[in-house]
Amino acid sequence: MNIGTRLNKLLEEKNLTQKELAKHLHLAPSTINGYIKNRRRPNADVLTQLASLFSTSTDYIFGITALDESLSASYSEEHYLIKL
Repeated sequence: MNIGTRLNKLLEEKNLTQKELAKHLHLAPSTINGYIKNRRRPNADVLTQLASLFSTSTDYIFGITALDESLSASYSEEHYLIKL
């Protein structure tokens, strides 16, 4: 499965439209449509937001894993901060 197919599936499961997703992520609807049509790929920030919104992994969204495991905790910037 490709990213567009995965995003379509996730949108259907959450009963969201592409336009609603675009508004939530502060992106143009054409950007979301580009992801769905596999003409574009989300950057790391958008990918993290998508995973958090859909409670899944970035690997699932990119098609690296076929497992759509719900995560117990959402992604957040706290998970990525390196403390010295």
